[in-house]
Amino acid sequence: MTFKVTGRIYVAESGLGIPNLLVEAFDKDIVKTDKLGQVKTNSTGTFEINYTEADFKGKFEKFEGNPDLFLVIKTPDSSKVLYSTEKNIRPDASTHEHFDVPISQADILHKPSKNDRDLLKLLIGVAWIDGVLEPEEKEFLQQVAQQKGLTEDPEIKSLLSTNQPVTADRCNTISLKK
Repeated sequence: MTFKVTGRIYVAESGLGIPNLLVEAFDKDIVKTDKLGQVKTNSTGTFEINYTEADFKGKFEKFEGNPDLFLVIKTPDSSKVLYSTEKNIRPDASTHEHFDVPISQADILHKPSKNDRDLLKLLIGVAWIDGVLEPEEKEFLQQVAQQKGLTEDPEIKSLLSTNQPVTADRCNTISLKK
């Protein structure tokens, strides 16, 4: 038997869907919690997770009916839980469950600050100081960009995608004035 969990995650104040959030579905058992699936929300904030009985029925749960379903919604980099239904589990979930989840504007992703952007540009410049961007350096810088929410920033994207050294004047834009 196949099961489906669908839903929409949106900004509570405006009703706009929130893209790229990580949605995980779980089956809560007495002994352990089974992960049923994981997806990211699409551009309109909707998601769909499909799973089967094999995903939640182990050898000790042969007599379990349907899963005791709950969701966890996280930021795209999994660093922050924005919402969880673990305290309100849907016991014996049906084959198709739907969730509409409003998330307050204040709880949504942290917006990158100018300081985050400037610091990342400086780090990129330092990484290029020897004229070569090593794979480990690039990987680290991409992780920092993701954590700071700057992976889609056109300038940061450009600085990380080039195979030519970044000039000092492109990365030297930090203002020390307060």
